[in-house]
Amino acid sequence: MLKFNGNSAIGLGISTVHSGNVVVLGEEVRKRLAAVKANQLVVIDIGETNFQPEAATEATNLFAFNILSAVSIVFVVLLIAMRRKAGLIIGISLILTILATIQVM
Repeated sequence: MLKFNGNSAIGLGISTVHSGNVVVLGEEVRKRLAAVKANQLVVIDIGETNFQPEAATEATNLFAFNILSAVSIVFVVLLIAMRRKAGLIIGISLILTILATIQVM
């Protein structure tokens, strides 16, 4: 028996197709739910238990912040440890390597 906010509930799980975009699917699901809620019965309550697109967006943003922070720290340490010219050369090649890797992914 599924409970939602202390009441008996019916669960519905929706997932993307292989290589689908979960954020786009989430936007579409929310649009459809808004249309359904406009015509729903008063005794029925539609709610969310876990909305994966929000978690995916948050994880992506956190990953981007973490990788930018890490690359910035390494770049600064390279500049300090190897002096300006060698640090710039190696730091820029590091950044280009990371960008190429992300592009290939």
